Amino acid sequence: NCAQRCQGSLERTGKRIQNELQAVQTSVQSCQQSVMARMNPKMDAAREGAQGAQIQKVEAEFKAGITRCIKEALPQFPEVEARIQTILKEA
Repeated sequence: NCAQRCQGSLERTGKRIQNELQAVQTSVQSCQQSVMARMNPKMDAAREGAQGAQIQKVEAEFKAGITRCIKEALPQFPEVEARIQTILKEA
């Protein structure tokens, strides 16, 4: 049936696009988890010492790390966009 073939094609296309976007998201999340794992001991130590200035320093370092994760992912977007456009043309 034509409708079933079209629906199947759309589902496969959607899945391929989802996989492309998921790869970028996974990369960013992995980086963020690495930053968090690195920063948690520092934050715990700062909290235990109740050092406000130290806590602010660690928070700033954490934010910088998360920002770096996102900036590192940005160059992937043109390639991902190109692959998604190819997927859509093939659909």
